[in-house]
Amino acid sequence: MRDTARTAPVSDIINISRGFERMEQKLMHVEAGTLAYQAADKLTNWSRQQEVQEELARLKSAKQSS
Repeated sequence: MRDTARTAPVSDIINISRGFERMEQKLMHVEAGTLAYQAADKLTNWSRQQEVQEELARLKSAKQSS
């Protein structure tokens, strides 16, 4: 890397630096998207769990009243 820094023109070094910054931003977007997807999945699972519990309670209530 030192050899590259010594021999490469400044414009190349700037372009490489910008490339790394863009890669880092893309990784951050992917990570944020993954976290958002996981959060949505947890909410969906929680919602389904609530529906199942409500249906179970309704069935128990119907069974007790019959």
